[in-house]
Amino acid sequence: MAISTSRGGSPAADPRRDVTSNVADVRGGWPARTDLFALLLALALLNGLAARISGALATGYETALFSLLGVDAVLWFALYAIIKSALGDGVAAPLRRADKYVAALLLICCLLPVVAAASVALFSTALYLLRTTEPRTPLRKLALIALAATGPLLWGPACINLLGPEITRLEAVIIGAGTGLPTAGNVFRSYDGSATFIVAGGCSSLANVSIALLLLVVLTQLLDIPLSRRLVPVAAAAIAATILANTGRLAALGLWPEHYHYLHEGGGRQLAAWASLILTGAVIGVGLYRVARAPA
Repeated sequence: MAISTSRGGSPAADPRRDVTSNVADVRGGWPARTDLFALLLALALLNGLAARISGALATGYETALFSLLGVDAVLWFALYAIIKSALGDGVAAPLRRADKYVAALLLICCLLPVVAAASVALFSTALYLLRTTEPRTPLRKLALIALAATGPLLWGPACINLLGPEITRLEAVIIGAGTGLPTAGNVFRSYDGSATFIVAGGCSSLANVSIALLLLVVLTQLLDIPLSRRLVPVAAAAIAATILANTGRLAALGLWPEHYHYLHEGGGRQLAAWASLILTGAVIGVGLYRVARAPA
């Protein structure tokens, strides 16, 4: 094998070695940009789920495992997607000057004994990364996933607190329209009039809507499908499927009031959650398949 030489006759320097040493100098011992933020975003996401996990463990290990530690499967999927996006980055870009301050602030918020602090920091860091990354890069993808994860962690509960009465009244109307059960405000009665049910904020479809949108974002980033207006019908269909599944479970309470505890708190609730996930996932999967095959 021939060895190229410089004009003076000595072997030419390997450019790859120069690039590697320069990157090491710029990092100053810090990990690559994608690796650092993937780790911190995953930590912030877990921090935001800590209360749910501890609450599930308090009910017993068997029940907690069956309920995935009280965390929706899509949120675990989002955590996996963040890690996978980081592992798929072969560039190993060095940190920017502001990255260290953003990372330190995010870590401090994760250490605070306030769950909302980590969720707010997760949202802010995701916005920062969206402003400082190129489209369709691994770091941009995990930033989009982290931003979507703040829906069920932060914005969904906030909207329920602010708009809960209006949302629950609308859901009661949907239940009445679909089943013929009598309704008044956010209250509906069983078919035989033996029981009255109140649609509370915790039973609202809004939390499931944010989960559906998170699933859509995670799948688009893993499949490298760009976010565009063509995804709007897919998102609308996923939201409709989620509302249909949730209101169907609530309507079942009015149709079979004798099974209230099973449908509302027991295994029926878990089965309904899995059915909702399967239905929503199927709708999104079909929609993304059509988008991917459609001409640009």
